[in-house]
Amino acid sequence: MIDAASEGRAVPAEKSGATAARTPAERGAVVRPGGLAVVRLRDLRPGDVRLAQEGEQSVTLAIESIGAGMYRWTSLVLRPSRHGYHPPLPPLYWQFPFTVTVSGRALVDVDAERHVDPASLPPIPYPAEQDIPAAFTVGDVVTKGRITWERHPDGWYNQHRGPSTEPISDASIAELFRNPDTLRLGIPEYTPAAPAAPAATGPGALTLADDTVHLCPWHRGLDGSWMGAHRAEVVLCDPTGVLVPVCHEHAPLVTCP
Repeated sequence: MIDAASEGRAVPAEKSGATAARTPAERGAVVRPGGLAVVRLRDLRPGDVRLAQEGEQSVTLAIESIGAGMYRWTSLVLRPSRHGYHPPLPPLYWQFPFTVTVSGRALVDVDAERHVDPASLPPIPYPAEQDIPAAFTVGDVVTKGRITWERHPDGWYNQHRGPSTEPISDASIAELFRNPDTLRLGIPEYTPAAPAAPAATGPGALTLADDTVHLCPWHRGLDGSWMGAHRAEVVLCDPTGVLVPVCHEHAPLVTCP
C-alpha cells in the first residue's frame, strides 16, 4: 500500500477534539521520502527538530515574530555535524542555545514525524543567580579561561592593559555571566574583592572620598609580590608635611610627623 507520506502529499492534521497536533506532519506539512519535510521558518513550533548538513540536528525552543516579516528563532543543537570542527569544539559549546533573526519566509528542513518536548531537555548550565553579583566593587576579579579582569575605580581592565586601553563597563562584565554566546566559550569565575583593611590612624590621616581616584605610589606588596597600579585609600602626611595618598597596606611606610 502506498501512503500519503511516501507519495510526498500533505498529511492532514488531527481533527478537532483529538490530541493537539505536535509534529510537522500532524500539522499538515508535506512529508517526503525519508520522513523529511520542508517548512517555512514562521511555521516552526517549539519541539520541531531541524535537520541540517552532515547530520546536524537542533530542536526549536522558541520562535517569536518581531515584525516586518522577521522572526527571532532560538534553538538548541541536539547533535552537531558529523563532519566536525577543527579544532573540535568542547561539549559546553553545544549546551547553550543559539538565537538568530531570520525572515519568516526562509525554508528549513525538519523531521516531519518527530517532536522533542523542550522541557525534557537537560537544563542549560547558566550560572546560578546567587553566583552573579548584583553589583561590582573595586578589587573584584573575574576570570574566564586565560583572561582575568580586575575592577578599578574607572572600570575593568585585563592583564593586557596598555596605555590607551579603554575600561570595560560593569554591564559588559555582567554579560559574561548571562549571554549564551559568551558562556558557550567558558563559564566565568567571580572572586570578590578582599575585605578592606582597618583604616589607618594617626596624625595627618585623612580618608579619601569614594569618588576620588588616587593611586598608591608603591607597586609591590610588603611581602615583595607585584601588585601593580592600585587605589590609594587614605592620605598621610610624611615627615616633610607632604600629603601622600596611600593604600592601607603601605600606610606603615609613611612616617607621620
